[in-house]
Amino acid sequence: MDVNDVGFYAVVNINLTLIFRMIQGLSPIRMNLSKIREYETPFGASIKYMKLAFALLVLYMGIPLTSFFATSIPLTVLYVIYWFATVLWWHYFTRCLFDQCFYISTGTSASLLLGLTFFFYSHEWDVFVWLIPLCWSCFTLYVSTWYRNSYANESFISV
Repeated sequence: MDVNDVGFYAVVNINLTLIFRMIQGLSPIRMNLSKIREYETPFGASIKYMKLAFALLVLYMGIPLTSFFATSIPLTVLYVIYWFATVLWWHYFTRCLFDQCFYISTGTSASLLLGLTFFFYSHEWDVFVWLIPLCWSCFTLYVSTWYRNSYANESFISV
């Protein structure tokens, strides 16, 4: 793994993130957080720090991408689907659609767990670089579950 490759793939991931936001019909940079800010936040979660952690995750994803991006087409396709879902989570989260957030974060967490199981047996050195995205997916699962259980049956905010 070359440091120049990590920087290059971090830029590739930033571009993928911006493209996915535009595909969703949203501003690539700005997120409207006015609805979600009206809700109480779960323990250990802050919207400000979640945005910061996601920005760091976008940069960090250059490290795992160096191991397979464009050299293994099936893994690249799976990554693009995973990352699209990860970016899509923010779209549903900012619109307070907590059921969709729950389903997306469950899917990303489960897919990373299955992927890590596969990598453990085939590419042992790749497993540890995927632990940070797994932690992010589990954190979004926690946040989604908390909001879903706290506000799913209430019409706290009219959409």
